[in-house]
Amino acid sequence: MSYTVEISNRDFLEVLKSTKTTKKMGKHNLAIEEVEFHFSAEQLMITVVGSKRVISASGSGYWTTSISLLHYRALTKIPPIADPLIIEFCEKSSRLKIGTTSFRALK
Repeated sequence: MSYTVEISNRDFLEVLKSTKTTKKMGKHNLAIEEVEFHFSAEQLMITVVGSKRVISASGSGYWTTSISLLHYRALTKIPPIADPLIIEFCEKSSRLKIGTTSFRALK
């Protein structure tokens, strides 16, 4: 099953800015930490190291997936520019696509 969610790029950029992590965590911790994406009831919840942010979104279905914190940090360095921003999750291939960037989902 494949899911598509549409959100405001401005809202997503605010989440990226408010959930930045530093190198002080260490490479090992950055590699094992996960960033969770959960969509339900017209809301996309992003959880980064215990910090939860909710963005209003349009789409259908209910899904949860996660990517490594290292991949998420790559988004903070080169954020997506599309507006509205399309986020796609494919359960079959276990891929999360944010804008034009695709990640291997962890769960």
